[in-house]
Parts: sequence; C-alpha cells; structure tokens
Amino acid sequence: MRTRDHIKMVAGIYRMIINGGYLVQTIDESSKTEIIDKMGGINVSFEDLCKLLERYSLPELRKILYSFALIIKTNDTSIMESLKLSIQFIERDMILFINDNRRALYGVAKY
Repeated sequence: MRTRDHIKMVAGIYRMIINGGYLVQTIDESSKTEIIDKMGGINVSFEDLCKLLERYSLPELRKILYSFALIIKTNDTSIMESLKLSIQFIERDMILFINDNRRALYGVAKY
C-alpha cells in the first residue's frame, strides 16, 4: 500500500471514532475490503488490511477499534480462517462473521 493511501486509511479510521462512527468491512469474491463510515468510504485490499492489523500494537489496535463494531461479511471460509489469525486478539464482542443471509457464521466469543 502506498504511504499516502495508508495515511488516508488510518485518518479515516480515526475520523470514524471521533464522529462516533462505525466500521463495516465487506470482503467480496475479489478479496477487496471496503471500510465505510458515515462520511464516506475507503477501499483497501484484504492483504493491506492484514498489514494494517500487524502494524499496530495491541493497545493501539484497541484504541482504534474500541469505539465501533467490526463486521466481516464473507462466504469464503479460507478468508475467514486467514482473517481470524489476524484479528483474534481484538475484543471478543467486537467481531462477527456473517454470510449473505445475515446469519452469524463465527463469533470471536468462540476463541
């Protein structure tokens, strides 16, 4: 990810927190992840999302993610398995995997 894009993405996440926003991530067949807030959206690849999660320490990630729910919408179990490795340390009640029927596939509480 280019530095400018990374800064834009992080700024967008902090803007969401400041405005009491929320984070929704949609992983589609092309492995694109869309981060949407009330004021607009930022597109980032699945790989870049993993890099972002690896870049911050646990306390920093908690500060970033504490204010909103994280929803990962995907039907691809391999993506879910990969993503679980990156996000399993985030607060237990903040993550829920859902499919197109909006049914829970996997909750972090199962860790």
